[in-house]
Amino acid sequence: MSDTVLQYKTMLDASGFASGAQQINSQLGMMGIQTSAANANLGGLGTIIGTLANPLTAVALGITAVGGALVSSVQSAAAWESAMVGVAKTSGLSGSALDSLSQGLLKMSTEMPVAADQLAAVAAAAGSLGIGQNLADIGDFSGQSAAIQEFTEVAIKMGVGFEMSAEQATTAGAKILNAFGKDMNSENLEKLGSVVNTMGDSFAATEPQVLDFLNRASFLNATMGQSIPQVAALGTTLISTGMEAEVASTGI
Repeated sequence: MSDTVLQYKTMLDASGFASGAQQINSQLGMMGIQTSAANANLGGLGTIIGTLANPLTAVALGITAVGGALVSSVQSAAAWESAMVGVAKTSGLSGSALDSLSQGLLKMSTEMPVAADQLAAVAAAAGSLGIGQNLADIGDFSGQSAAIQEFTEVAIKMGVGFEMSAEQATTAGAKILNAFGKDMNSENLEKLGSVVNTMGDSFAATEPQVLDFLNRASFLNATMGQSIPQVAALGTTLISTGMEAEVASTGI
């Protein structure tokens, strides 16, 4: 008895929905707005309602949806595993240290507006730059993993804040730190980013322009002993007058 009542209610609900939809379409038609459902006299909608009313069809649709989600999940996992292989190649990390970095990057992808594969690409670049290599040399692979993760986070923040790709920010930052004789680590990269950010916020020069000038005029450190903030301030002043970074550095 309960099954019969349930089936009756289900059919009544579907019929009510169809009737209501037809009334809405009728009102829309009176306003000069026609829909495909109205033109077809709910033929398509009736088919859909009939299909969904069939429990076997509903189960099949559910299985299809779950199957599609599983396929997508497997593909994503495979792509991530491939990305981490690249990180392993450049950094030399493996085992628990690599797993820790992987989990850290995945967590970071939920907290920052950057896709996980981009994070892996920056981490791979950090590995090729030798970030944390001094720790790896003494067998502290967990420390190396943490160093790469921290460097990746700072590079991503620079990329987002400076409206450039994280890979570009990483490359520019690494070149500048190296030219000024600074250790390649997240602390020095963050200090560089802070200087560049201050220049970009205070003067008529963009952060990428300041980075470009710092890279081109890094010789001022060796010839005149000027620091990163000093060179950045000089470059920003010249760029603010309308000069291009290349022209300004060449003129100096």
